[in-house]
Amino acid sequence: MTRDPPLHPGLPILGSLLDFQGNRAHMLLRAAQRYGPVVMFRIGPRRITLLAEPDLIAEMLTRNHDHYLKETRAMKMMRDGLGRGLLTNDGPDWARQRRVTAPVFRRDNLEDFASLILAGAQTQADAWAALPDGSVLDVVPEFHRLSMRIAGHAFLGQDVGPLADRLRESFNAAITLTTKRILSPFSTPLWVPTPTNRLMLRHVHTLDTSIAGLIRARRESGEESQDFLGRLMAARDPETGEPMSDAQLLVEVKTLFIAGFETVSNALSWSVYELGRNPQWLARLREEADRVLDGTPVTLARVRELELTRRVFAESLRHYSPIWAVSRVPIEDETVGDYRLPKGSWVFPSPYVLHHLEAYWPDPQRWDPDRFSPEATAERPKNAYIPYLIGPRRCIGEHFAQLEGVLILATLAQHASWTTLGEVEAEPFVTLRPASPIRIRMHRDPG
Repeated sequence: MTRDPPLHPGLPILGSLLDFQGNRAHMLLRAAQRYGPVVMFRIGPRRITLLAEPDLIAEMLTRNHDHYLKETRAMKMMRDGLGRGLLTNDGPDWARQRRVTAPVFRRDNLEDFASLILAGAQTQADAWAALPDGSVLDVVPEFHRLSMRIAGHAFLGQDVGPLADRLRESFNAAITLTTKRILSPFSTPLWVPTPTNRLMLRHVHTLDTSIAGLIRARRESGEESQDFLGRLMAARDPETGEPMSDAQLLVEVKTLFIAGFETVSNALSWSVYELGRNPQWLARLREEADRVLDGTPVTLARVRELELTRRVFAESLRHYSPIWAVSRVPIEDETVGDYRLPKGSWVFPSPYVLHHLEAYWPDPQRWDPDRFSPEATAERPKNAYIPYLIGPRRCIGEHFAQLEGVLILATLAQHASWTTLGEVEAEPFVTLRPASPIRIRMHRDPG
């Protein structure tokens, strides 16, 4: 017998509109803590259902994934900036894009990129180690620049250094403006020439022309390379034999480039933030990095020995889930478990909420990498940890992100030591970002 989820109380007509104007991740978590892992909200006539239960999320995103589309208001606004790429597309077009792109991200291709990531990490570590004792810096732009350089080499086969600040400025502005448009009940279509829309279009134009120029330079060079761009240019749909069009190539490269530096740079920033607040973990991380990496060639087999570092990165992805929620729309009336999900309603599976529920994570607000010891992992329900989602739309760059995060943390721990200054809140933009600078104080002698 089906039933409606418990209803979150709201105002007449407006419903929960004002609740969604604040910190939505925290609001959804409080609702799940009070009413359970499935909660219904109403905004005017719109029905929204939060899902934060492992089996129900798996049912929706894995077994019945093709019963839902991404046609929410938020996703439509994200398409204004990203186009219809792997992240934002749906249906047969998405399936074709996935078929063409998936071979590029096979695990056996990652070995080629380990040395590239390590070179960027080493440059960053050397710069930190050279800072005078007591120097203070904000790690968020530091990791944005580092991840952007790595993404440029990995995805575009080029140094984006001359464009890095312009790309970073336009991307950050586009993220902020997209979030503002999503939250505003009065947002207009992008073609309406409001000040916000004109500014958004200007930054999207900067991103598009900059990345298109890099792609054009590659085509004109005639160079054949095994970076992601080279592989995408050479890729063919296994069913039709067709290559990507130039327009689709731009959309995919932009999506991969942005996702490749945004999520990893945020996860690294949060990792450094927590390590600077937990010196015992920074000391353990340094000992492991010295033991595993010191003076040895970096291979994927060697990286797999960085077990403690992987725990640190995994706990940061749990506590500060970059993909804090996703949205889906049932094509027809659906049920998940025994809950009704009407056609056209919005459904929000939320990794952030799931990762902070006491039922699956004792003392969930405490940052503790030992949650990912083999023993603790074996005791958790399946799908209680989904930082990259699950099912056919699981993040295609998961293994690259893991490799980058672990290698950078291990390299920094070998060469630098720091403490965190102050506390920082997490704020849900399109991804979960620091609401203010993450400031650390460097120590000249890490020993």
